Amino acid sequence: MRSTRRTARDLISLLDDCVARGVTPLGEALGPKVPQAWQQYAAAEGQALRAGGWFFYYHSHDRGTPGEHGHFHVFTDLPRVRGKRVSGFSHLVGIGVDARGLPLRLFTTNRWVTAETWQDAQAMTAKFARLVAARPDASDRLERWLHDLLVLFAPQIRLLLARRDRRVAAHGGEGVFEDRRMYVLSCCKVSLTDQVAAIDAASS
Repeated sequence: MRSTRRTARDLISLLDDCVARGVTPLGEALGPKVPQAWQQYAAAEGQALRAGGWFFYYHSHDRGTPGEHGHFHVFTDLPRVRGKRVSGFSHLVGIGVDARGLPLRLFTTNRWVTAETWQDAQAMTAKFARLVAARPDASDRLERWLHDLLVLFAPQIRLLLARRDRRVAAHGGEGVFEDRRMYVLSCCKVSLTDQVAAIDAASS
């Protein structure tokens, strides 16, 4: 697995490449299309299983979070049974981004939101570890961008998964997973600039 500092350098390199080509990280997902609320973007490409067993798509809501253009939903596949892949998926994290594609917040959702197969934080953290240890496709800029974000914000993602489970446990009962009043289960604001600065400071 690459160090977080090396990952930060790769992410900055991707940003520089976007500037040179006159695009944004979000533009890699949307392409030339005018975005429509609730429409899934990068879905056909994103839902192809990536190394480490993950996939993604991007969409926005008609009434979103202020300052947020939309968000990526990142999913993992399910544990294999007798060496065979099981159909289905689990939601790992949502990444809210601005109009450029820079991250603003991370969040987890209730089961009903994406119709996922629920796995507890311990199982998801183990799956997440395999995901970040895998190398993204070097030729896929969007995959590299998202993978780098997942690596850089891994501490926050692990904490969000634990907070998600504590909230579910506090409400109790199977019915909590279909409670439409509970959409986002845990959330935190993030700053790419601050995260990279913290990584550089810790590595100095």
